[in-house]
Amino acid sequence: MSRPAIGKSNLSGEYVRKKYFSCKDGNNIYRILPAMFNLATTGEWSKFYRVEFGYKNSDNRMKPFLSPRRVNKDKMVEVESAAHVYRQELKAETEALKASIKEGLENKTITKEEAKEAYDNQKAINKRFNLDSKHYMNVINEAGEIGQLKIPNRAMQGLRPLLKELEQKGIDPLSVDNGRWFNFHRSGSSLDTVYTVSVVKEQVEVEGHGTLEKDKVHVLSDSVLDRLEKEAFKLDQLFPAPSAEEVERIVKEGPSAVDEILSPKKPAASETAPVAKQEPEVPAAQSAAATVEAPAPTPKVEAVAEAQEPVIETKKPDLNALKAAAGVAPTPKAAVAPTPAPAASNEEDDDAWMDEFQ
Repeated sequence: MSRPAIGKSNLSGEYVRKKYFSCKDGNNIYRILPAMFNLATTGEWSKFYRVEFGYKNSDNRMKPFLSPRRVNKDKMVEVESAAHVYRQELKAETEALKASIKEGLENKTITKEEAKEAYDNQKAINKRFNLDSKHYMNVINEAGEIGQLKIPNRAMQGLRPLLKELEQKGIDPLSVDNGRWFNFHRSGSSLDTVYTVSVVKEQVEVEGHGTLEKDKVHVLSDSVLDRLEKEAFKLDQLFPAPSAEEVERIVKEGPSAVDEILSPKKPAASETAPVAKQEPEVPAAQSAAATVEAPAPTPKVEAVAEAQEPVIETKKPDLNALKAAAGVAPTPKAAVAPTPAPAASNEEDDDAWMDEFQ
């Protein structure tokens, strides 16, 4: 008779909260961890994902998911995503709203305060519904913290040549006993952001040669390796991957579809407990079939959503005169969010937004 796997019991009840890293301005030094878990056999140490944000479940929690959109090498769309189409509609809506605001201000049919409110609300909606395209990998930082690092493609383009150069020297910079530290230096902003990736060096004193510079090597100790099971990420299970048809439902139906597709709720213990008297009894074969057909739970991604920049909750611009003049299309249910409390005025920025209409 086989025995179950036996592990060390967590008597304290402590929970290890996983860490999420991203590149900030300046130096970002990390040691990339080797391929692990299901990806150990394929050697995949990073995964590239295009992630849709903006859609919440009935508990008002963000539920990001992978975009089903597929474009071939000829730039022809093979599989479209309703979330992508909706973002395009938001862009068109924003341009139409800007035109109406400009006209309204020129004709003095709206006040500057009304126009600013409508424009700020529209920008907040655009920020909420966004696509985040990044490379994800497991890393450890200089403080010894293990976590998930996501980097944009521009940073990956700087990293790959370094990895190839080291490999040609017979070095595996992600290996357990001969790893390297990398500095992802970030500068600039928006489309002008620049990433410079380099191998971290250290100064060493060599007798007869003085001070020399060499790569800073990092060995994964047994204590670090023992932490990977709890603190590292399974990179192939970060986000759910709904079909194009399911994404269309999410965009059109909102939280109810998000609940059903992205966060199916487990039945309560009382609902799954055996019933003393049940007539008629379900045949064993039928019960087994039902078990096989039940949908598997979607991996939890709430923590990933929490790692993103805070989203400003808002409602759609409600200035009917502006929207009517702009010919704005109605917003899907998924885009409707609670109305925020009035924000404190910022006199310094009162006129900055007007630059969009000059």
